[in-house]
Amino acid sequence: RRRAVHAQRVLAAIQCMRSASSQPYSSAQRPLVVLAAVAAIALADAATMQCARPLRVAVIGGGVSGCTLAHALKEEVAAGRVATTLFEMGRGGGGRSATRKTRDDGRVAISHGAPSFKVTTQKFRALLDGLPAGTTKPLPKPVGALVGDAFEPDGDDRRAGAGGAAALCDALLRDSGADPRFRSMVRGIERADDGAWALRGTDGSELGRFDWLAVSGNGVAHDRWTATFGGEPPLKAAAASLGDAALDAAIAAVNGVTSKPVMAVMLAFDGAAAKSWAALPWSKAAVDGDDVLARVVVERVSDDVTNVVLHSTHAFAEKNRDVYGATSTAARVGGAMSDASREDALVAALLSSAEARLAAFDAALAGPFYGPHLHRWGSAFPAGVLVPPDAAVVPSARVVFLGDYVDTGRAGTLEGAALSGLAAAEALVDAAAAA
Repeated sequence: RRRAVHAQRVLAAIQCMRSASSQPYSSAQRPLVVLAAVAAIALADAATMQCARPLRVAVIGGGVSGCTLAHALKEEVAAGRVATTLFEMGRGGGGRSATRKTRDDGRVAISHGAPSFKVTTQKFRALLDGLPAGTTKPLPKPVGALVGDAFEPDGDDRRAGAGGAAALCDALLRDSGADPRFRSMVRGIERADDGAWALRGTDGSELGRFDWLAVSGNGVAHDRWTATFGGEPPLKAAAASLGDAALDAAIAAVNGVTSKPVMAVMLAFDGAAAKSWAALPWSKAAVDGDDVLARVVVERVSDDVTNVVLHSTHAFAEKNRDVYGATSTAARVGGAMSDASREDALVAALLSSAEARLAAFDAALAGPFYGPHLHRWGSAFPAGVLVPPDAAVVPSARVVFLGDYVDTGRAGTLEGAALSGLAAAEALVDAAAAA
């Protein structure tokens, strides 16, 4: 069929050339005319392809903001105006809304970062309503605080991903048309000779060239990169040679955002222990007045399995910032500098605080079938001065920043991350239209 179409196009081109000529072609000229027609079609096709090349967007980070951006660009991708590639260090999307799993036991699915979220804006509600039914669900039990020996609910409505926190990002990516590159860390960024952004992986090999960078999470531009992975932050290093005042100002704004770290201890229980934990009256309970333990999250994932996650205070995590947890992505993929010899002591401290605060409840921390495992969220919550929305988009450098550190009115929340992803998508749609 393709050959027939091509033959028809060649004949049409010959006819056009014949009509433009005042003299008939001789038998010796006819092969040359056919070659000229084929060449004309090829040149026309090349010009069309060059004009129609989509805007190549690299999304660095597969958390909620990056996955929301990919989802919001799906119509542009389908129309051929944008091509989205998402780079994520973890095994899947989610970021701090990830779900920890293991090949050793299929029952393990622990939402160890952001297990639930509020919906307060119409934009976020519309985003969720556009996803497949059953992507999210209401929390089965309230969120509140432990006050003495009693639990006091806060009365706020919250939702969670059905089947784990990562379900939201899974749904956002599923029909986005994006090319997800999981277990892929961006270690180098440079401006190539052709003007594109060239990204490099942990081994120095080129990951691809792109017209725009969408920086989901601010790690590649933030000075904390040096303490975690060593070397200068990749985007900051690249910007140093460009002399783009707007990009320099944006990176300075990004570095004005500090972060509050959190450590999490993950456990999963089955049998009678799972039922005892599931009987507690909360999904998440804040713990006040404890120097080590900040909250206790309980997640019933099946009739026989209940997850428990203990979140540390910011002060405890900050004091022990050199420990990431041997099973964390930062350590496994990124090579984060971590003192593994101290993990057991930190786990023991969190377990001890939890046992003391939960003594009045019928729930024991002994005997999990999974865990305890330690994980550090190095930038769990933004602090300090947030990045203004107008500083987050840098058209001159073709860079846009997105994440819960951008001031959307809901900073530090999953909703805020999603709102920043939607705003970044609007900027990129405008860029694609202007290209």
